[in-house]
Amino acid sequence: MSFAGETAELVIGVDGFTGTKNHAVVTPSQLLTAENITYENGTLQKEGGSAKYNSTTISGSPAVLGGWDWFPSSGTQRLIVFLSDGDLKKDTGGGDFTVDLKTGLTTTNVVPVFIEGGKEAAANNRKLFLFTGLNVVQVLSADGSTTSDIANPPSDWSGSNQPTTGCIHENRLWGAGNTNDPHRVYASLPANHEDFTTTALNLAIFPGEGEKIVQIISFKGLLVVFKYPKGIYLVDTSNSDTDEWRVSKHSTTIGGVSPLGGVLIDDDILFIDHTASFYLISAITEFGNIGS
Repeated sequence: MSFAGETAELVIGVDGFTGTKNHAVVTPSQLLTAENITYENGTLQKEGGSAKYNSTTISGSPAVLGGWDWFPSSGTQRLIVFLSDGDLKKDTGGGDFTVDLKTGLTTTNVVPVFIEGGKEAAANNRKLFLFTGLNVVQVLSADGSTTSDIANPPSDWSGSNQPTTGCIHENRLWGAGNTNDPHRVYASLPANHEDFTTTALNLAIFPGEGEKIVQIISFKGLLVVFKYPKGIYLVDTSNSDTDEWRVSKHSTTIGGVSPLGGVLIDDDILFIDHTASFYLISAITEFGNIGS
């Protein structure tokens, strides 16, 4: 017997979770309670669980300060971890982390920031950069067994004066946050992400405002610069003439807090400030909307 009824679509939480206490304004497409679910890929499904990656602890039981899921080439996956004992280790899939990429790194008050770069030309290797603020920027080329110091850093990056934050923007590696000039951003050559000296390129970002640059993010063709405790600035690098690059203010009342305090989400940047308040960059209009 064929089906003779009607098919009714059940609108189950397509508008996500609502925290309102006024049930009169809750629509049928909103959820009052939501635990361990995700709308990933346009579906309503259970969030993924977790599994132990390594069955035995790393020798000496150090704390993991940061890590990166690294794809040095197509089909090759590695896990890189920066540890509290100063070791930078690589695992090749067995969970034993037997490859010492670097040892003896400084870890006091360090927030490790990993940045993928390299591959400036088809024949070049992919590279993974590690910024810590106290150690010379480390470079892992492809699936190498050791890291090397960045080849040609700016002259300001010396000793313990190292960048705390960086990103790839307009095909250049950018860095900032060194304590000897905490209001300046530095850019590499587009053809070599390790070369900051052949053509020295750097910009002072309103040095009279805020304490220091804490994070930089590439967003919609702009370099977004976050200062602590207050200050957000936009660097427009769209002109091929670097002398025509412009720096403008976006906010003087809100700023960043950490080299990992902001993250790209869909069509926006979600970040936290020093008061532990969360913001979207698109919602800040003190000096005009970022979209304009």
